[in-house]
Amino acid sequence: MDGFDLAVNGTLMRGLVLNPNLLAVGAVFVKEALTESSYRLWSIADRHPAMVRVREGGAAIAVEVWHVPAAGLGTILNQEPAGLSIGKVRLSDGSVVLGVLGEPILCEGQREITQWGGWRAYLSAELAEEHMARVADMPTLLKRTENDRGAAKDPIMSSQGG
Repeated sequence: MDGFDLAVNGTLMRGLVLNPNLLAVGAVFVKEALTESSYRLWSIADRHPAMVRVREGGAAIAVEVWHVPAAGLGTILNQEPAGLSIGKVRLSDGSVVLGVLGEPILCEGQREITQWGGWRAYLSAELAEEHMARVADMPTLLKRTENDRGAAKDPIMSSQGG
């Protein structure tokens, strides 16, 4: 099939918000992979990631490789958020494929998420953190509910001479 292998590291991945953009141009999932350990990853306002190749301090980042028909590559790029582009990405097996990369300026002032090793892992950690915060707040919520019930009973009790 005429086209290009494209490494995606964020919202174009299977099941995520922009994955339909790949499917619409006839892209086919090839495999899950890791980059070589020379990339860093940032969360851009928690909407999408930006992966940047670095000389030092990089890590292997989880990606998905998709085979994209040549005619669809431009469409994919045009639908990507501003500041993302297509460049060459080296995978951990030494192969080089096209991939979605972020402009370094896009990452300024954003949260670095390299330590999670990928966008999905970061999203999972964020959901777990939000869940734990809600669980930690449960005693407060339960106490409020009990107090609310007690407050609701007080006027009835006092009207009945309680």
